Amino acid sequence: MQAKNKDGALSLQKEKSYGAYGVIVRPYLSEKALRHKDQGKYVFEVFPGATKQDIIHALQEAYGVQIEKVNRIKVQNRKVRIRRTNQVGTKVRYDKCVVTLKKGQSIEILPQ
Repeated sequence: MQAKNKDGALSLQKEKSYGAYGVIVRPYLSEKALRHKDQGKYVFEVFPGATKQDIIHALQEAYGVQIEKVNRIKVQNRKVRIRRTNQVGTKVRYDKCVVTLKKGQSIEILPQ
């Protein structure tokens, strides 16, 4: 794919060629996330560089569902204290998204 940069010269841009599992890390399972399942909302952990459009295409490819809305959340680093050693470490940041599906659709995350 060719595009013009600031100077007007043509440059080659890489096309995003990763599949669904290059965007979605895993379903995010917590009590709050499972409570929203009845409303058609599902929470996934995603890679930090993924856009909303990448997430929509990845979920359609992986689960075959129609998506109504995507909300991205950036969970920041936080300091944690390590037991017994009194040292301070960090919990690594990650991104998650809340996906709202169209009515009548669902994703089976936990087998019944």
